[in-house]
Amino acid sequence: MSASLRLPRTLMILDYLLVATNLVGWVITLMYYHYVYTLHENPLLCHGNIFGLPVNCAEVATSPYSYVPLPGGVKVPIALIAVIWFSTKAILCIYYLLYDRRLIDAILILSAIGVPLIPYLLYIELVDVHAICTYCTFLQSFIVITLIVAIEIKLYMRKMRISMSQLSTGSIEMSGQEKR
Repeated sequence: MSASLRLPRTLMILDYLLVATNLVGWVITLMYYHYVYTLHENPLLCHGNIFGLPVNCAEVATSPYSYVPLPGGVKVPIALIAVIWFSTKAILCIYYLLYDRRLIDAILILSAIGVPLIPYLLYIELVDVHAICTYCTFLQSFIVITLIVAIEIKLYMRKMRISMSQLSTGSIEMSGQEKR
C-alpha cells in the first residue's frame, strides 16, 4: 500500500470493532441455531430466572412466534434468518475492511433494519412467551452496537473528509498515527 493516505487510529479501532461485533454475532447465531434446531437442546446460559421470568431459549425458539411464515406453508425459524443476516453482515464487514470502504453504507442500512425489530422481539419474549432468551438478548445488543459503530465510522469519515474513492482504491496505509 502506498503512503498517500494514512488511516487514522480511531477509524482503525472502529473498523475492527465493526468486524468483531459482526463476527461474534455470527458465531452466537450459529451456536444458538445448532443447539436449538439441530441438537434440540437448551443452549448454555439458558437456565434460571431474571426478574421473575424464566430464562429458556428453547421455549422462545419453539414458540409459534419464532417462525416467519412463507407462501406454501413453509415456516422459517427467525434464528435461521439471523444466521443469514449476521453472515451477510460479517462478509460485508470483512470485504469493507480489506477491499472497499464504500460498503459502510450497506452495512449501515443492514444494521438499521435490525434495530426496529428489537422492541417487537422483546415484547414477544416478555408478554407472549413469558420467557427470556439470553442469546437473543446478546444478539440484540450486538445489533445496536453494530449500528452505533457503523454510524460512528460514517460520521468520522465525513468529519475527516476522507474521500470514499481514496478508501476504496487501496491507497491507504494502516497507521497508528492520527493526523491532528
